[in-house]
Amino acid sequence: MSDRDKQMQISITVRQLQELVGPVLPCAGVDEMLPVLTAVDVWTDGKWIFAATTDRFRAALKRVAAAEGASFPEFHALIPTRVLESITKLFQGQRGSDPMLTLTVHKDQLTVEAGGGLVDLGSAKATYWLMTADNFPDVVSLIAKAIAAQGDDLGSQSGFNFEYLASFKSATVRRHEPLQLKLTSTASGKAGPALILGEDFAGILMPRVFIGDVADAAYDGSDWLPSIERRSAAIKASHKDRNAAAQKKLQKAGVA
Repeated sequence: MSDRDKQMQISITVRQLQELVGPVLPCAGVDEMLPVLTAVDVWTDGKWIFAATTDRFRAALKRVAAAEGASFPEFHALIPTRVLESITKLFQGQRGSDPMLTLTVHKDQLTVEAGGGLVDLGSAKATYWLMTADNFPDVVSLIAKAIAAQGDDLGSQSGFNFEYLASFKSATVRRHEPLQLKLTSTASGKAGPALILGEDFAGILMPRVFIGDVADAAYDGSDWLPSIERRSAAIKASHKDRNAAAQKKLQKAGVA
């Protein structure tokens, strides 16, 4: 029996759902011509529930653990981003509460139900249409390859879109949670994706493809150095003169 024909059900709190999908939504596609990329792939594996997105240039993977000693039942759904945004807005817990949601998947539908504790609504139930998960890209293997290929330095041949890099800023839902930015390389030594890695988050950002002469792409910034070095020397000389003048004043005052 395929996932599409099974009825699968999990229970997850509002806070867990927000923690799961919030970090990956910025990396989902927005092009309706590629609808499968405008969705979040959600599945369970033992004590973890995972969410993955990609827009071909970026990919993000987040995991959230079940309660201590518990595990999630089998669950898999490809949920449109607009559906998840609707769910997180509709199913909001009252201050100080973290209501439990029941997510049920059957065929092409997702039903979300909360027994109580929601802002304004108390309890609620809503049903949404899902996407067929068969065509979603194999994001997890791309991220696994990046984790295996991480290194320290790729020289001057790698370049990345910093606007895309900024989309990973929501990857840390807990304050002061560290993220590592690492470079990777392919088997042939070429620049691979940048790896953004945390304890419960992994993302990749594909390198920019340079058009034209590779030598132009391999800009090393050396033409900055003469001006920078002259300015640095001037600052040091100014500091030296200032310290010398201050020392003379102290000597005249009989302090030094």
